[in-house]
Amino acid sequence: MTKSEFLSILSIQSDRLKAEHEKPGWNIWALLGALSSVCWIILELYSKDKLEFHNSILMLIMVLILDPLISFIQAQFQPGNTRVKDLYINLKVQLKASLPTFWFKLLVYSFILYCSNLLFELTYFEKAVLNIYAIAVIIVYVFLIILSRFDLHVKVPTLSKALIKWFVGLFLFLFLGLCTYILISKVESFNVMIAKSAMLFTALYLLAKKTIEYSERNPLLDSLDELIDEVTFDEISIEEAEQQLYMIVNGIEFSQLMSPFINEYQQADKKYHELLKVTNKSAEDLKKSLSQTRGEAEELVDDLTKKMKILNDQMELIHTLKSKIDLKIGIYSSFEKESEEYNTVKGRFDSLDEKRAEEVNKLYKMIESIRKKGGGSDPEVN
Repeated sequence: MTKSEFLSILSIQSDRLKAEHEKPGWNIWALLGALSSVCWIILELYSKDKLEFHNSILMLIMVLILDPLISFIQAQFQPGNTRVKDLYINLKVQLKASLPTFWFKLLVYSFILYCSNLLFELTYFEKAVLNIYAIAVIIVYVFLIILSRFDLHVKVPTLSKALIKWFVGLFLFLFLGLCTYILISKVESFNVMIAKSAMLFTALYLLAKKTIEYSERNPLLDSLDELIDEVTFDEISIEEAEQQLYMIVNGIEFSQLMSPFINEYQQADKKYHELLKVTNKSAEDLKKSLSQTRGEAEELVDDLTKKMKILNDQMELIHTLKSKIDLKIGIYSSFEKESEEYNTVKGRFDSLDEKRAEEVNKLYKMIESIRKKGGGSDPEVN
């Protein structure tokens, strides 16, 4: 594939994502204009003392509470991942793009918390139900905001999780239905003005939500734009760019996810063997120098001590990298095939650990033997 052909494919992918993001009939200026109009009408009614607060706020909170259930139901009709391969996406990239929505939701559920405790007269049980719901959602969004700071990957949702999805949906339906029933029972009266006020407050919330969502940029678009720049200025080859495009659009496989950590471990192991070779040579030189003067032997012992310390530091680095790999395997390998594949890798790492321990013990014994023969003080090694 030529450079121009690949750039054309990238442009098509970018245009497709932009078309999906920019819904027909909506743009940021139309949303801001509608939001301003609703605010103007609310202020106009308030100035004429025609705005009904208590009952309309109750009805607004019903909408706020039912909004997650509506979003959940809509999500069930979106296509899931039907590929045979299990793929992972970068969670940090996805969450950072949604941070404005998270902060907006925190504000919304803090408002629900305020109303349930200070604005409405509720029984202890009713307050407890609404508080549990609002606090639980606040904790979830705070957790997502914190999680957006860490570079993690998650598996692309698959259709095989249908049972869990509908279990969650049933729980939401029952719990949120109870919250809605509590709020409906507190509506004192209903008339045209209450309906108008409730519709205005609901429109204010929906427009604010839509404006914030619309202002969020699709993280895939940023990745595609960056890839287009890299290909245009020949910073990467077409083959590498094709792999990156696949990962941007679909996600990465488990083996690709683990590959950087495995490579880092292998490089550390390679350096360890280089250091071991140098350290063994120093130990052999020290054994040969026993017939020489005491001063020369002590210099060689000091040199060997330093090299042993470097070797020990490298072993500690290898153990740290192995712990990282074990952690990644524990987090990501949720399927038997993945677990089997990387348990084999882990077993090989464990056998290498045993071999390194034997090699270092052999060096320690050599040093101890040299010390007993009068080749200087025992080097202090960890």
